Amino acid sequence: MIVAVFGRRGRDHARRPETDGARGSRSGAAPSSADLRIKDVDLEEVTNGVRWRLRAEQALMYDQEGRTNLRNLTVRVFQKDRSWMILGDEGDLDQKTKNVEVRKNVVMHLERRGSVWTPA
Repeated sequence: MIVAVFGRRGRDHARRPETDGARGSRSGAAPSSADLRIKDVDLEEVTNGVRWRLRAEQALMYDQEGRTNLRNLTVRVFQKDRSWMILGDEGDLDQKTKNVEVRKNVVMHLERRGSVWTPA
C-alpha cells in the first residue's frame, strides 16, 4: 500500500477537528450518485509483511471510476521496527491498486518522532 499525502493543516494539534460531513467527492459527484455508501469503515490487511488498518467515518464507492471516496479517515501502518498514522478529512482508495490518497487537514504521526502536517 502506498499512501500519498496532500492537503493543508492550519494549526498544530494532536487530533483532527470535527467536520460538518458536507464535503463532496473529489470528482464533484453528489454522495447520492455513489454505487454504495458505507458508514464506519474498518479495513485491516497485511501486505508484504506490513500490517495496515484503514478506518473512515464514511465510504462512498464509485465502481465505474474504480475508486472509493473516504471521509474522516485514519490510516495506521505497523512495520516491524516502527509504526505511523495519517489522519485526514478526505481521501480516495483506488479499488484496483489499493493505494490511498489523503487530503484536507492532513496530519502524520510518527511513533517516537512527533507529528508532521502540511503548512497553511
